[in-house]
Amino acid sequence: MVSKRFTAGPFRLRQARPEDADAIAALHVKVWRETYRDLATPEAYAALTEDVRRERWRETLATPGARHQTLVAE
Repeated sequence: MVSKRFTAGPFRLRQARPEDADAIAALHVKVWRETYRDLATPEAYAALTEDVRRERWRETLATPGARHQTLVAE
């Protein structure tokens, strides 16, 4: 768990909140598609959508666990 905000340079890190799910999902899909464009099967590429990732991120951020944490850089 992040106990305080980390500030270095022009950005800061903070614990992700459920309301960050939309932005995280959009970034996740964009990066994944750019990275795996030529490696993933067409089916896998088509299956990863913002809607799918958004739901997963909402679940993840709504139930933080002791074994993981998600940080957001602002």
